[in-house]
Amino acid sequence: MISRRMESLVLPDEKERVAESGLERDLTVEQIWSDQELFVSRAAWESLFNEAAVQNPFLSWGWISAWWCHFGAGKQLAVLFIRRRGELIGIAPFYQSDVRSLGMTFRALSLLGDQGVGSDYLDFLSRKGCEREVAEAVIGYLSKGAHGWDIITLRHLAHDSMHLPVLLGVSQRGWQVRQEEGEVCPYLTLPPTWDDYLNRLSSSMRYTIRRKLRALEREHRVEWVVLDQPESGRVGMERLIALHQKRWSEQGGSDAFVSEVKTPFHRETADYFFQKRIARLFSLQVDGETVAALYGFVVKDRFFYYQAGFDPAWKDKSVGMVLMAKCIQYAIAQRWSEFDFLRGPEAYKTHWTSDERRTVHLLLTPPQWKAGCYLTLRASERAARRWAGRLLPEGWIERMRQARRKRSVAEEQSYETGKSKR
Repeated sequence: MISRRMESLVLPDEKERVAESGLERDLTVEQIWSDQELFVSRAAWESLFNEAAVQNPFLSWGWISAWWCHFGAGKQLAVLFIRRRGELIGIAPFYQSDVRSLGMTFRALSLLGDQGVGSDYLDFLSRKGCEREVAEAVIGYLSKGAHGWDIITLRHLAHDSMHLPVLLGVSQRGWQVRQEEGEVCPYLTLPPTWDDYLNRLSSSMRYTIRRKLRALEREHRVEWVVLDQPESGRVGMERLIALHQKRWSEQGGSDAFVSEVKTPFHRETADYFFQKRIARLFSLQVDGETVAALYGFVVKDRFFYYQAGFDPAWKDKSVGMVLMAKCIQYAIAQRWSEFDFLRGPEAYKTHWTSDERRTVHLLLTPPQWKAGCYLTLRASERAARRWAGRLLPEGWIERMRQARRKRSVAEEQSYETGKSKR
């Protein structure tokens, strides 16, 4: 059974602005709850995505719908569609879930895609020029209350989101606003030529890049392959998954790809992005063998580097560095404007650029007693964690994380083995 809630909304402060401009503005906010409603919205979602001033792969229908399919267990859809006189101008991709703090359960409203898969720059999706209007419509709708949630947690927002000023402005409605820095996202503004880029680097880095490239090409048969078609992309993804896990198995494993949930998610999204000609998979082949691969997305001449892997047997040849150099060189040749390394300040990223941006985490709580309880309990919980962190031996937490990764990988390998036997 399809459930749907639709309410007309005219914002109080909008009436004055509409009168001044002489325009009539009739906003409708529709909240969808069912999977069926989400999946039939594909055409409208993709059309709005193409009309948005700000686009990134993590706001696309393919990414969001796949995330809901694979990570939506125990959660409730609560996506808002904002229309002006029946015409779609914005989407707020929310879901509801339970969060606990010191034994108490709260209902949180969050952005689809915010857990488990490294989504950066999450946001509302708005038609170009309608960003403020959409954000005000969303806040106006949510401020009416009685929507079944206690708090709003918006993680991994773009720091320059055009919706952010309105979200921060809810304090004027009596809400509490907690803003925190999110993840570091290094990025590289691409120059006109490869030589221009090399000249930005230190002399030692330039020397190292050129030496590694020459040495590998001198000693081996090297081939550079760019995959952007669905069939070849599927084959490339399987090799990337294997390389990534092979690389990280020495450090306790990585669950970026190898997971009962994550592996099918990445296969599904890769299919979608290759069909849309958004995905790119770069492969470095040495003597006929793929020794390194890098996977990312191209949206509006901006490349988003998502994941990579290389064979640790070739570590001494710095195949990871060689691959990254070739990818940046290719991006420059394609006249792309930016190479975004996405979240994480790892050294292998900061070797290539010193520029970075941060995402933003927002916690918005309305003037209600349960939201106030959450803020109090959250502060107490954080204080307890800081106290425990000071008491634990140095390096203990990281060792526990590695042990947990190893256990997760071992369990998944056991699952796959059992599945193949069946």
